[in-house]
Amino acid sequence: MFYKVIMKSVKIPLIFCGLIFGFLISVSCQSNLHELDSKIIMENKQDSIFKRWVGDTMEVIKKMPDKIGDGLIDVRFVIAGDSLSLDEVKTYGYKSYNKVPNRMILNVIALLKEYEELPPNDYELSFITSTYFFSSAVPTFPYGYLFEFKDVTVVYDGRRINYGYIRGRLSNKTVSWNDTLANKSKVIYDFIWKDHKLIKIKR
Repeated sequence: MFYKVIMKSVKIPLIFCGLIFGFLISVSCQSNLHELDSKIIMENKQDSIFKRWVGDTMEVIKKMPDKIGDGLIDVRFVIAGDSLSLDEVKTYGYKSYNKVPNRMILNVIALLKEYEELPPNDYELSFITSTYFFSSAVPTFPYGYLFEFKDVTVVYDGRRINYGYIRGRLSNKTVSWNDTLANKSKVIYDFIWKDHKLIKIKR
């Protein structure tokens, strides 16, 4: 009889603990759902702000487009199907015996100088810039963006050099020759900075 009384007295706190545990789970789930709903509402609001910014920006661009010339060859804009990204793509071309026409070309020339890659003779330079805009997660900003150089190419003395570009730095170069009789294949060099010194390693 005493044994049965003990068992009954244990069941009450177990049930009580179960109720408390269930209540805490319910509160936690409701809190998580509230946070998720708030996050979704904020994302939708930021997306709406960005879409409006894209529309306003394109209207301004139509009225005041970039002037083609002085090294700028082409400008195009790529808008995602859901209007949640805008990519401004510009193509540049430059010949060294001409006057340096704009800041963007000067930036690439400076980068080539830093890597001791600027040819000693006349050369041709071409590259593409991409400014990729996207909806910002920060409420005080209508957009975020990423900028990069693409297809940086130098042609001189019968050779073509293509440079890789990652996070503001040249990462490698691929050298090929226009003269097929030269019997030379492509050569690739990786650029590595060690102790503030540039090392070029042939693959």
